[in-house]
Amino acid sequence: LLPFELQFFGETRDLAPQAGLPTFGEPGVAGQANLLYFTQGYGSAYARYGLNKYLTLLGIYAYEEWKSNHSFFPMFTNIYEYGVGLDIDGNEMLTGLSLFTRARILYWNDLFLARREMNVWDFSVGSSLSF
Repeated sequence: LLPFELQFFGETRDLAPQAGLPTFGEPGVAGQANLLYFTQGYGSAYARYGLNKYLTLLGIYAYEEWKSNHSFFPMFTNIYEYGVGLDIDGNEMLTGLSLFTRARILYWNDLFLARREMNVWDFSVGSSLSF
């Protein structure tokens, strides 16, 4: 049983033709030599809280961003993910059976081409048995 856990993670990646601090510029407009070819950013937060000896509540938030002016269609994509979960530890009650439930929604937003947008719902149940 873990009473409380909180994790944060983030990173950014850039690809430019030369070293130094690149700039992104306007979509579809040719830029100077330091114009970014591609950039990606990611961040997430994860929380876990033990409600009691048998139940653990989980939560996640994640954000990802993709940008590129150097593709056939410029890429300006944002992805958001929200999720919750519940773990049920039945080791003492059911001789080693544990259940894991997860639900999440993912929003894929394309700020340049709306036909590439989508939303995904997901629900899963898993189990483990140890004896």
